[in-house]
Amino acid sequence: MEGLFVVVDLCGTLTDTAHRQGLMEDGRVDQFHALAFFDPPNEAVCDAVNRLYCSGAYVEIWTGRTDDKREQTLAWLRRAVVRFDKLRMRPFGDFGSVEMLTAKWCRELHRLPDMAWDDRTRALDQWSDMGVQPVAVGLNEF
Repeated sequence: MEGLFVVVDLCGTLTDTAHRQGLMEDGRVDQFHALAFFDPPNEAVCDAVNRLYCSGAYVEIWTGRTDDKREQTLAWLRRAVVRFDKLRMRPFGDFGSVEMLTAKWCRELHRLPDMAWDDRTRALDQWSDMGVQPVAVGLNEF
């Protein structure tokens, strides 16, 4: 992997989760994820990610969704016409925080991304603390 390395969050960043946001805020994570496949794309972000990809950036999509939802997630990405190099998903049965998962994936890569797009303030703060350029897409506090 050479050149610009970009990480993009899925739910709330590439997708518009407004119709189900209250479920996450109420702690109903399973229901939140069950409805994910009905999310409309966040067109502006999808277009920007596609432009980065087409310009030669290496794009990974990182999500807290569990990997048992891989096929549905890939189908959503195809419908939304999002171009990327790799999709990283939480292992089924992993209940750790997204922040722990992010740190684990960064350790495995032996390289930090150059920029990371996310909608959650905690994630953006984590990226910034690691020295990665955060790109805020809307802001959610959960």
